[in-house]
Amino acid sequence: MYNRYLRTILGFFGIEDIQTLAVDNTDSNPEGLEEILSQAIQQAQEIAVQF
Repeated sequence: MYNRYLRTILGFFGIEDIQTLAVDNTDSNPEGLEEILSQAIQQAQEIAVQF
């Protein structure tokens, strides 16, 4: 839901090249939180290199 809102607002300003990174299961899996966050950071770094 927030993704569409941000795309709409940023599109209004002419920003249309947007990539989304969703980090799921952070609240339901506290034991694996560090691994989930580590993977999300790695994915964000890969996206940043492509940017």
